[in-house]
Amino acid sequence: MNESTILLATDMSANAAFAARWAHSYAELSGAKVVAAYVIEVSVPNWLRDAHAALEDDTKRAALETRVREWYAEHTHGADLSGVVIDSGNIDEQLGRIAAAQGASMIVLAKSGKSAFTKFLAGSTAQMLAAHPPMPVVLVHPDHARLTGDTSLAVATDLTITAERALVAGAMLAKAAGVHLDIVHAANIEVPNGLDELPESMKPNNLDAAARVQFDKVIDAHGADLTDVDYKTHIVHQPPVAAVQSFAEEHKTDIVILGNAKEYSLITNMFRRVSVKLMQSLPSTVIIVPLDATLPGTDEAANGSSEE
Repeated sequence: MNESTILLATDMSANAAFAARWAHSYAELSGAKVVAAYVIEVSVPNWLRDAHAALEDDTKRAALETRVREWYAEHTHGADLSGVVIDSGNIDEQLGRIAAAQGASMIVLAKSGKSAFTKFLAGSTAQMLAAHPPMPVVLVHPDHARLTGDTSLAVATDLTITAERALVAGAMLAKAAGVHLDIVHAANIEVPNGLDELPESMKPNNLDAAARVQFDKVIDAHGADLTDVDYKTHIVHQPPVAAVQSFAEEHKTDIVILGNAKEYSLITNMFRRVSVKLMQSLPSTVIIVPLDATLPGTDEAANGSSEE
């Protein structure tokens, strides 16, 4: 397959180091190369004025690139970056532009942090990327910073085509990494007033059975994708955010995969809000997969989507 590129967004902070470790572990699994992006926000305060000056001086710029390479090597047992991009501007816009220029197929960044840059990433930038992912976006949780043979992996699905894209990506990643896959569907069945007057088909037990039937149909439709994957399906009777969060907490899930779409619609906009809330609340690393994207280094990326 063609070599894929992972774009690592970094400020060289302690929290960004977790993103570096995750990117490195995924690169080892997928055969991808890692390029680091160090973006200086245009609205930084005066105490970062020297950082801007570094962009205008070739010697200082080279020194900053060397610092980024040394920082990455320090946190990845001596691994080397394939490239370093130093830039300034609006961080989320610049990351998208750099990713496109580098031909990146994945963006990796820390989910939380203490530095001004990382706080910004964990706030508006991460939310923008979650709502409008130009490619798979990985938000790395400090406690789940590596992809190994012991990694626990889950896909959250609402049975829409957007979520099915995440299901396919999760199946391919589970197969490539040789790990178990949990497929989680939130069925929030509320008991309305006047229960005795409801038609039989609308009563909670029958709604639950109907949810299971639809869930099983989606799983059956992706039988080819799930071939050779060790997986288990789960229906959690809670609202979507609470359902996925409680499942991840109970099962100590390392990675949760969510689907999303670039195009706007009422359904995708609702799912975007769920994605952003999960991004903020999940105690796991989160991978957000756009509708037309694949994860680098998987059979699907090499052969094309089974849905084409």
